[in-house]
Amino acid sequence: MSQARQARVRALAHDYPSGHHLPAHAHTTAQLVFAAAGVMTVQTPDGAWTVPPNRAVWVPRRVRHSIRMFGAVAMRTLYLPPEMLPGRMPARCTVLEVSPLLREIVLVAVARGGLRRGSRADENLLRVLLDELRPLAGATASAPFLPLPRDPRALRV
Repeated sequence: MSQARQARVRALAHDYPSGHHLPAHAHTTAQLVFAAAGVMTVQTPDGAWTVPPNRAVWVPRRVRHSIRMFGAVAMRTLYLPPEMLPGRMPARCTVLEVSPLLREIVLVAVARGGLRRGSRADENLLRVLLDELRPLAGATASAPFLPLPRDPRALRV
């Protein structure tokens, strides 16, 4: 069986130049978007979230979002299947503080190419990762968030 099929949490690392834009897209899994360096803005039809290096954005599965880079960005992201998530996770994007522990877990997961079933070390990292994400369960508010206008005239501007 390939390593990709064994992966429980997929991970991606990509460095982007300033001004780079990832067009609107969605995933079948939830996504934790983190910039180890640089600043990103994650935008959905609901609004935009600014993501400096000490924060991450939780993007629920199937939420269409685009990402714009401000300065050179070292994006590190994890993709988590819904069956492994703790409690009721937010249905819209939410910003969370990235503790030093969460930062290191993300970086290690990316360096390992994800967290895999059957690996004791990866299973342990996964448990701590889920503990770090637990405050998101039931979360409703998120800052820094800028709602987008609903009036079509304002959207054109």
